[in-house]
Amino acid sequence: MKGQGGFTLVELVVVIAIIVTLLAVATLYFLQFNERYQVDSLTKEIYSALMRARNAAVTSGVPHIADFAAGDPFHLQVGPDADGDGVIDSPPRLVGTVVSDIQSPGFRIVLNNAPIVFDRRGLANQDQTLTIGVGNLKFGATPGCIAIASTRINVGKMEGANCVQR
Repeated sequence: MKGQGGFTLVELVVVIAIIVTLLAVATLYFLQFNERYQVDSLTKEIYSALMRARNAAVTSGVPHIADFAAGDPFHLQVGPDADGDGVIDSPPRLVGTVVSDIQSPGFRIVLNNAPIVFDRRGLANQDQTLTIGVGNLKFGATPGCIAIASTRINVGKMEGANCVQR
């Protein structure tokens, strides 16, 4: 058997163990990256729906409501409230209004107060800043947040219990 090259069983096991370890680390980083992307995407989608509602309230002169329903999937419905009863009109038939329905399974929303009403001047019915925490945090992503004051809407990241705006 002299002169025949090959690999021993120990060498093969060591190489396979190294490959498995590298794949496990790469998978963990990919899952964290994917979760971070999903949190950012959902935060931006909520922000966009709120801004569209605010702009539609100003342009149409009709108050718009953003109504959050917690649960899995959480629900965000945005639409006009022409009759002023505090409920989104169904079906909305006004020109220039925005209607959004966002659902996202596996994500939690932390709300202090709901629903949010934008009056015809685009002002929210908030005396204080409202923070919406977005994230399921399964793989350690930092949750996003949206701070809503009566005159502005800002996107940020949660640091502890505070929403740090970008």
